[in-house]
Amino acid sequence: MGRRGALKGLRGPRQLFRCFLLVCCSCSCILYPATGGPSAAAAAAAVPVVTDVIEEISTTAATAAAARSNGAAAGPGVTAAIAAIKGGLGPTETVQMPLTVVGTRVALWVRVGGQQLLLGLDSCKEGLRLFASDTAACTSGKLTAALQQQEQQKNKQKQQQHEAAQTAGSAETHSTSEQQQQQQRQQQNDGLAKQQDAHSSEEGKKTDNPKQQRKQQLKKQQQQQTCYNPDASSASSWCLNWHEMCTPFSETPFSCRPSSQHDPQYAARYKQVVDGIFVSELRLEGHDTVEMLPPGYESEEKLNLGGAPGGPQDAAVPSLFALRLSRFPVKLVLDRDTEFDAYKGLDGVWGIAGPDLCCREASLWNLLLEPSVKGVGIDVNLPPSTGHPLPGPPISQEGPQGPFSGRDLLPSNIYFSSNASRIFGEMLWAERMQTGAAGVDALIHFSTFDWRLCGELIGHPLSSAWEAVVDLSSECMVVPPPMWKSLRAWLPLDTEHELCKDPDSEEDSINAHVSRPVTLTDEGGKRAYRRTCPLLQRQNIRPLPSLSFTLSQSSPDAPRLQLPLERLVVREPGVGEVLCVVPQPFLSMGADQWRQIRLGTRVLSAFKVVMDRNNWRVGLQEKSPEPNNDSACAARAACIGEQVYVPYTNRCADPDCSIKILFEMNQETKVCELAWWVPGAVVTAVAALVTLELFVLHLRQKVVAEACSGRQ
Repeated sequence: MGRRGALKGLRGPRQLFRCFLLVCCSCSCILYPATGGPSAAAAAAAVPVVTDVIEEISTTAATAAAARSNGAAAGPGVTAAIAAIKGGLGPTETVQMPLTVVGTRVALWVRVGGQQLLLGLDSCKEGLRLFASDTAACTSGKLTAALQQQEQQKNKQKQQQHEAAQTAGSAETHSTSEQQQQQQRQQQNDGLAKQQDAHSSEEGKKTDNPKQQRKQQLKKQQQQQTCYNPDASSASSWCLNWHEMCTPFSETPFSCRPSSQHDPQYAARYKQVVDGIFVSELRLEGHDTVEMLPPGYESEEKLNLGGAPGGPQDAAVPSLFALRLSRFPVKLVLDRDTEFDAYKGLDGVWGIAGPDLCCREASLWNLLLEPSVKGVGIDVNLPPSTGHPLPGPPISQEGPQGPFSGRDLLPSNIYFSSNASRIFGEMLWAERMQTGAAGVDALIHFSTFDWRLCGELIGHPLSSAWEAVVDLSSECMVVPPPMWKSLRAWLPLDTEHELCKDPDSEEDSINAHVSRPVTLTDEGGKRAYRRTCPLLQRQNIRPLPSLSFTLSQSSPDAPRLQLPLERLVVREPGVGEVLCVVPQPFLSMGADQWRQIRLGTRVLSAFKVVMDRNNWRVGLQEKSPEPNNDSACAARAACIGEQVYVPYTNRCADPDCSIKILFEMNQETKVCELAWWVPGAVVTAVAALVTLELFVLHLRQKVVAEACSGRQ
């Protein structure tokens, strides 16, 4: 009994120990699927750039819970918590997201690392590119713009006070204000002199060189500009991979070596094309927290950016797309080595091309689209350009708006729908996209046919089909060189201007095709310009004609879409009005990009665009159809003789007389005629033959006579 009692006494601790093990096993079983098990751990190890935590901050908690239970993984290592977008848009539901127009770019407010950033959309690239503060990449941050507005308001107030003092006849107030202004000017001059002295003492060089002066001015401006501060984010980390580029076509996947410090010497240099100009950026891969805020959401770090229209307070995303991502891949842009500023007023760029162009297998844009979004609509409305006002019907507050009417500008939006055909109604649909090519599936592209200007075919005589790409990163229309030459031939453009020179006429034609900013000198100094042709300063050349094209080549009566070229007229300081059409830069002889037509934001402002993700096609709808006016077109070239008219360049091609023997072209009549030397040569040859025949006959007679005399 005693022994059994002792054994029974020992069962108590054993049972407690067994219960403890059972509880631990059950907890591990519960946590195991939540964390994704070994597959998720392996994915996280293989792809360290993917987010660790995705929190749903949507106001619709029930929909978010349903999405979590039904959603699949949105990317490698990303848990399925993107929320209501997973559970879905209804069969007829369409959600719009307001876009902020910055100059001629469209942008969205995104919170990165606790900082509210205005990111311009780029439909040809993928990923979040953040411009580092106090660098050449941050050319015009929003804080600098706010300071400039405050200074302008102060100057206006001072001017009003000064005018009021003059009207009141208060000489004392006038004198005191002048003294204050003089004192301020003296202080400013003294401060500038001190800064110049300090700078000269540090540099030890003279600033007589204008290039050095421009660099110093740029440095001073950059010190006052704020975009994205990597040091202000407590969650940011940066990949210190020595000059290693992260591209979707790399042989080996990009493996990040994280560090809390962003060291520029580890950054890699990338090249891209914006408005037909090569832009080189120094980028450093990294991670940070990315948030898109729903209406009514108040974060712990509440911003107070004022009530300017188009600010973050007016740009809250729909609750359907609200999300927060931690350790999401971002790119820190530390330098940009071009004098042309393509990102004025932006804090960064959001590439929305899709996962095919993503080098780190994490696409913020793809998270918004998968899986219920079947259609994406883009409606861009830009401020009025310098174009000639075109006639049109009155437009209601809800109807489409053209940029020439001088009326209130309609907002720009991007639409998400489960049915692409319901976004804008009736559309003209292009043919199904060609898929399977590397880097092409991610682009919003479609085939266009039969481009016409002034009633004639333009482009190239060997092909009437051109691939069009929606390019939100460009303002202008970027066209292949053959089409650019057609526009130069048909439109009233100053073809002798430096900005409109034909690259083939230059000695180094290959380098001329590579579009670099053209630097011109005017009263304000040197400026960088795109290759945009200025308009001739003549009467009766406005309005400009319209470009037209079709989306199908199967039917000769296919409906045509009109693009008024007046929408592409902009004013360049120091040059005047120019046509915002630039030639596509020469990449390589086999590059498909050399045959693409890139539709910038000014072109897109004439259409409503829909991307049908179900059927892989693009639809277009004219916002305000306008009558075509060909009065500004160049006169058709008059051909004479045997010349052949070439409509692509509006010229007469001379006949090729070299294919005919002994024929040359008459420069006056443009007819193939016998060469001037042919008749004389024929007469000379005949005379020589006759002379030779007579000489032979004479010799024969002489020989016969001598033979006869010898016999005798």
